[in-house]
Amino acid sequence: MDIKFDVKRLNQKDRKIYDKMTDYEKRAFERTWILIETNKVKLEQEKRRAMERDRRVRKDLSEKARKQRTHRLIERGAITEKFLPESFANDDLMNIFKEIFALEEVKSIVDSYDYKGSFLTGTVPDDDNEPGNYTVSTEEFF
Repeated sequence: MDIKFDVKRLNQKDRKIYDKMTDYEKRAFERTWILIETNKVKLEQEKRRAMERDRRVRKDLSEKARKQRTHRLIERGAITEKFLPESFANDDLMNIFKEIFALEEVKSIVDSYDYKGSFLTGTVPDDDNEPGNYTVSTEEFF
């Protein structure tokens, strides 16, 4: 990077000031101007590199989120197939889930789950009369 001073790059006001300077002042001004321009170029390059790093990080995060979602969808599809035959059409599955999750008993079970822990945790009735602890991990389905 070889930056040279060029009087033509000065604005009109600075050009008038420059023209009134002594030779010593002009050389000092030119050295300072070159230093400032050099630093400006370096900062612009650093900014471009930082923006590129930021773009890559955002892309990596987006890709990671997409992969996590895909993994979650595959796991949930496997769980669904464990309980329902593959022959159900997607519309039929949607209708079945709508009917199931509309039931008050199911709503209370879903509300009892802790969504922060393992894949599914919470209290699910063991039989019709007594509630019991029941934990399901994804390993049980594969």
